[in-house]
Amino acid sequence: MSNKKDINENDLLQDIDREKLFSEINDNKMKDSDKSSFVEAIMGNYFLDNDNINFLEDYGYGFWKYLDNEKCICLSDKKFKDCCKKKMKRQKGFEFVSLVESLDSEETYKKYLSDASVNLNKIIEKNIQESKCSFPDCDKKAIENFLYDFSNIKNNYLSVVKKNILDTRFTMGENFFQPVESEMFSFFGFCEEHDNLTSLESLKLDLNSSQLSIAMFNYRNLAYKKSRLENFYQTIYEEFIDNYLNVSKEGYQAMMVFKLRRTINSILAIRNMFEKLKEAIKNNDFKEFNFQSFELKKQDNFVVRDLIYFQVTPKSYTVINSVNNPLINEDIALISLFQVKKSSIVQFMYLKRSSKIESYFQEWKEINEDKLNNLESWVTNNALILTDNILISQKMWSKLSHEDKILYSALNKFRFENPKPGQEFIKMKFFAGFQKGSNFF
Repeated sequence: MSNKKDINENDLLQDIDREKLFSEINDNKMKDSDKSSFVEAIMGNYFLDNDNINFLEDYGYGFWKYLDNEKCICLSDKKFKDCCKKKMKRQKGFEFVSLVESLDSEETYKKYLSDASVNLNKIIEKNIQESKCSFPDCDKKAIENFLYDFSNIKNNYLSVVKKNILDTRFTMGENFFQPVESEMFSFFGFCEEHDNLTSLESLKLDLNSSQLSIAMFNYRNLAYKKSRLENFYQTIYEEFIDNYLNVSKEGYQAMMVFKLRRTINSILAIRNMFEKLKEAIKNNDFKEFNFQSFELKKQDNFVVRDLIYFQVTPKSYTVINSVNNPLINEDIALISLFQVKKSSIVQFMYLKRSSKIESYFQEWKEINEDKLNNLESWVTNNALILTDNILISQKMWSKLSHEDKILYSALNKFRFENPKPGQEFIKMKFFAGFQKGSNFF
């Protein structure tokens, strides 16, 4: 079929998506071009509502289940039916309580987290024992690294990151920002030599830093994120293999599939960028990457080192990433905000082939040219809403009202999974950063 070559090589659904769907449509005598266009449009929707999902289900796409001919969930080149489907286990007389079902009560959630953490800790320990330095051409044993060097950070900071990556329960109306513990940002990614080489203290970044220096710093940030996500993926993959068939209610089975689809989408995007950045650092050749840097006034209120998932472009409103549509391949950028002697520097790095992210920056600059306050709000709100690893100073946080603390917590963690028309767009346009919102500068 003519559109096969257009499917991204990292698309988990490449074996069944558009080709499978159009085939099913033809079998059902849906030859109307408008309906074909509708299917194509659904796949690129910022949100998939129930009607969208039901339409896809009716015409051959197993959104809530894995189909036999899909690429396997273990990310091998095999089909699901020929690989991990054969490993799935059903235990007579046993009913598994999934994460979503466990959220019904504090007691069941704690039990789920306790049971799941046993396997998570085994996976983490195994990965630590096998860990090698991620720096190009180095195979030394990796040591414990930290995303942030708290020994060189003067302020006390707060974070929403939890030590247990499976603990994703947040309750509306609570303050999620809690004192930072270094273990929250621990990972095993580099040997001692390259741990030092990729640190902010060693690189001494500023607005004029070389692309190599910026890339090495971002490589460290990406290594941390990849490490956590690999542990998370391996844990929920094994949970799916062992327990999917032991969940009695189809709705809870569907949510296990949905969680695994989204996680696989994320891990493929991160692995791809990680390998490309590793190769670029090795060769000191960054022709595949774009860099954006901005200088802002000095502040000590927050820092961030993370991936950022821009949502829509500010003028054309082109979808870049989606909260609930795993049919859209993730398009990621790296963000770092740090302090130098007289200013704050924010840097972004992303693949040049990410044309939508490039359009995002171009459109934003057209709207906000020479408007410093808008730049400050844009950086603040994108860091607050679209990243996990933002650190906010305890000093600034203590001056906020209780209502503001609840608002900022909600903005960081809660997104509209099933919005009314325009809800998420309004939030992104106002808060996340096209022109208005909070300003931590």
